[in-house]
Amino acid sequence: MYAGSSRHEEPSRQRTAAAALAIFNDRVLRQAVAAKLSVVDLRIVCDEESDYASETLLSRTGVRKVANVGRAALYEVSREPGRTRVYF
Repeated sequence: MYAGSSRHEEPSRQRTAAAALAIFNDRVLRQAVAAKLSVVDLRIVCDEESDYASETLLSRTGVRKVANVGRAALYEVSREPGRTRVYF
């Protein structure tokens, strides 16, 4: 499962998006823990402006970061399934 993120130029829109995503991400994380699934936290992975091509789309750099963390997470989960981990 993935916990999402976004960037908006307008401050009020960024605050609104951050609040909505906090609620969404909390629910994702709670459900993942209940189901013993692991999570890649994109808020931590993509933490630089250069990670975004637009307000909601990742740049090539951001996609590369997500792919690297996702690949490492899949490898670890395949070796030790059955417990919840958060990757970033």
